[in-house]
Amino acid sequence: MNYGDLVKGQVCPKCRRLDTIIYNGNYWCNRCEWSMGNRAVHRIIRAYLIQRYIKAEAAGNERELARISFYLAEYQDKEATHA
Repeated sequence: MNYGDLVKGQVCPKCRRLDTIIYNGNYWCNRCEWSMGNRAVHRIIRAYLIQRYIKAEAAGNERELARISFYLAEYQDKEATHA
């Protein structure tokens, strides 16, 4: 059972399966024992933030757009420095 949001279009860093990453306060794979733990995989976080941004935009939720934009900018910078 999946308790959380699927992070679409992402591959698990361990088992390499597509569309198995779930976010429920942490990122983890529903097919193997991988979880993000202390080492962030910024591409997964960024993909999830973009997914949430698109959902908020479609709903016209300006408050959520502003909140997600703040975090998205932060993770875009981190992804650039940790590429």
